[in-house]
Amino acid sequence: MNKDFLLFKFDKVSSTQDLAKILSKDTDYEFAVSAKTQSGGYGRRKTKWFSPPGGIYLTLCLKRNISPADLPKISVKTAFAVKEYLDSLAIKSEIKHPNDIMAYINKEKRKICGILCETSKENGIYRIFVGVGLNLNNKAPKRCTAVSVFEILKTKTDEEEAEKSLISLIRKAF
Repeated sequence: MNKDFLLFKFDKVSSTQDLAKILSKDTDYEFAVSAKTQSGGYGRRKTKWFSPPGGIYLTLCLKRNISPADLPKISVKTAFAVKEYLDSLAIKSEIKHPNDIMAYINKEKRKICGILCETSKENGIYRIFVGVGLNLNNKAPKRCTAVSVFEILKTKTDEEEAEKSLISLIRKAF
């Protein structure tokens, strides 16, 4: 990263989204929070996000002066950034509006990524919390209709490189 963007890395947190909101109160920098696992990861409507080791659990805190009319576009821009990353791995995927990425395995669509975007406003500037949960090297539970990059490619993907790529693509989208 660079001096204008910080990355806070943890082994385990309750939720990268919640931690990013707490940390945002003490900094003017844009930053990201990542964790190897989450004990209380969640999606829209507070649905639990299964967060075992091997996944990417990441929340970016971005500061933008944007129009309220553009707020709904945050999730879409993030989804396109994640899809661009998956495309770079030659994984066929599609965006399931409003906040999921589905990938194909054996001609079947399965969830590979969930996105959670939330905002707060301070002095006319929006803090945008962009949460991404990507199934990377983990195996999806049998009872689940999810899939991971590992299950599709049959090889492990460097987690640190994946994280850097996602952060870069998401920041570029904004």
